Amino acid sequence: MTAFLIANMAPIMFASLVIILLLGYPAAFSLGAVGLIYAFVGIQLGEFRPDFLRALPERVYGVMNNDTLLAIPFFTFMGLVLERSGMAEDLLDTIGQLFGTIRGGLAYAVVFVGALLAAFRSRDLWLIGDFKILTLSLSRVLADRYFARAQYACAAPLSISNSSAARVAADMLQSISRNCLQMESDHGEAMIESLVRIVALAYGLPSMNGAAASTGQSALLVRIRNYILAHLEDEDLCPKDIAAKHGISERYLSKLFAMQATTASRWIWTQRLEAARRALQAPQLAHRKISEIAYTFGFNDMSHFSFAFKKRFGCAPREFRARKTRTP
Repeated sequence: MTAFLIANMAPIMFASLVIILLLGYPAAFSLGAVGLIYAFVGIQLGEFRPDFLRALPERVYGVMNNDTLLAIPFFTFMGLVLERSGMAEDLLDTIGQLFGTIRGGLAYAVVFVGALLAAFRSRDLWLIGDFKILTLSLSRVLADRYFARAQYACAAPLSISNSSAARVAADMLQSISRNCLQMESDHGEAMIESLVRIVALAYGLPSMNGAAASTGQSALLVRIRNYILAHLEDEDLCPKDIAAKHGISERYLSKLFAMQATTASRWIWTQRLEAARRALQAPQLAHRKISEIAYTFGFNDMSHFSFAFKKRFGCAPREFRARKTRTP
């Protein structure tokens, strides 16, 4: 056993490092722990001199004095600036257009930009309680048949609390997963096609039946909609400020929303009303006044809010909340 361990120390160390990384420990601590553990193992086996450990502080100090390694924090800072300024998204759009004519061009763009930005960004997903993951695999041909620029839905999350279309898509996906084995082949295909259309609606991607948008237009429209949803509480939010924030003219902004048969102002107004409706029916917000909820989502005139709410949902805000409270 000792002879085997000595002969295969390097691959065993590598395998140990991989296992520790897969357990979720940070790379820096994993590398240090593996090095120290196997250093002590090597000492016990007589393959590693203890004198090398005494030289470790000087080695660390020498690394800290290496000016070349200053590139690491600067690279991280550069990535942070690219992300916070929005330049990272613009970079992905530009690289996507550059490789757009090449087969698999989107993959090249994602790999290139991902390699550039991966050093500063990490993601942790914590799932609390019981959960299940449903995966739906669609062919690119099917996706492109029903909505333009499907690649901009890649790795983009959908919140069922902010989108009625997302809730419908989630419910439909679960229903299909429960009944797919009993479906006839033509029925299943029709269901999937319907699901694709609903997902496109949830992401705000243009339908292929409507006016086709360019790659840049589709990505920009998704980004603008996400920006609006994140700033609904700003009562001064207007097309002029939105256009300036994204470096485009108001006319071009109107063109983007015209592809969806609406206007920027109307879409903002609709999303504010939808957000207020969800807040009014949320039990955890029952203690808040209706006026507080209205002001939270950018309405500064209660009479105007009540009129618009009744026009869209068929009843006044107070009556709507009372109905939801009485509903078991």
